Amino acid sequence: MLAETDPGGSGAHVDHDHGEPRGSIPGVTAPLCDRAEYEQLVEDLVAESAPRMFAVVQDYGDRLDSRVAAWGLAFEDYAEIVGVDRGLRRTTASPERALRGFTHRPDVTARVLWVHLGSGGHPDETDPA
Repeated sequence: MLAETDPGGSGAHVDHDHGEPRGSIPGVTAPLCDRAEYEQLVEDLVAESAPRMFAVVQDYGDRLDSRVAAWGLAFEDYAEIVGVDRGLRRTTASPERALRGFTHRPDVTARVLWVHLGSGGHPDETDPA
């Protein structure tokens, strides 16, 4: 949520645990700020809380071939993985923990490549965060 205290000046803590929008909090009806500032606050909230996207890449042999086997979203304390075929969905403690399910043959290795949207760069095997 955007505000930690009641904008009415009471200093009361706003209950964020229930995920209710500000308009549904009894007695809180005044906007936080003007529309432009509010939109910037919302954009900042989205940027700060967005999960990081990654690919699970399978490599065959010694640089013989590769494929994207799954896509994932890394949240603060877990990761969601969706396979590119057969509808695989998995929740794991971390992106790296998901790799175990993608190395089912001795000549196949798996790795995580982080996607950097909008940076113009290429995916990175290391987690820069």
